Amino acid sequence: SFFLIVYIQSRLQELSNCNEENPDFVDIELIQHINLDVIRLIKLLSEVNLKFKSLKKNIHLVLLSCLEKAIWNWMDTYPAEFKALQSRPNDELADCCDKLFDLADHFAENNKRRAAVWPLQIMLLVICPKILEEIVNADSGAPCSPKHYRKRQFIDNVKKALGPHSSSKQLTDSAAVTCVKLCKASTYISILDSSNVAFTLVQSVIVDLKLLLFNSAKPFNRTQATAIQDLELMIDCFVSIFRITPHNNEALKVCPTFSLF
Repeated sequence: SFFLIVYIQSRLQELSNCNEENPDFVDIELIQHINLDVIRLIKLLSEVNLKFKSLKKNIHLVLLSCLEKAIWNWMDTYPAEFKALQSRPNDELADCCDKLFDLADHFAENNKRRAAVWPLQIMLLVICPKILEEIVNADSGAPCSPKHYRKRQFIDNVKKALGPHSSSKQLTDSAAVTCVKLCKASTYISILDSSNVAFTLVQSVIVDLKLLLFNSAKPFNRTQATAIQDLELMIDCFVSIFRITPHNNEALKVCPTFSLF
């Protein structure tokens, strides 16, 4: 795992200096398989932040997608570290996530790119509870730093895209994926920590999310090619809702397909 960290660092350096039009960057996908603890995750994100602007655009999408998977890999392998962050935030990690969020936000200059980076952006906020708390509490009138304006706008855009009057199916589909990831990530937090800001954000999107995913009159369907992934998305959502509120059977009422099980 240490070899892979060093290898990825050197590979990013090579790619940042590469003049080829279509360089071979398939090995960047190794990022999602690295055994990351929080220290290695910080090293990886720091390196990406340093090299991001010098990389070609076609590498950005692959890199950002793999980083999201790497964060999930870290949460699955070291769940105790993630739980500890909720009560003892890591300032160094928060700084890395803050910078990467802004880099991804500047990269997402159209709907196609926004749809691609939203899932990563929500994960970057989830592992920075102090920043997320400031953004969410701003809706109730609490002060919010100007440097977090784009993050607050991101949350607002996801909520808007999730709603029934969204003007972009591409963004609506991405908002569904993004909010399911938010719900799933919140299951890594103890349900006894009911005041956690992640649960507050989940509650603000859960109604629209259920209406979108579990509408028998208009079944959720991104494309024919993603039918299996769409089913997995609905399962993730259903299981997450149940884990967050195990004594609430509301999910069963809006999801007759799953209630058969």
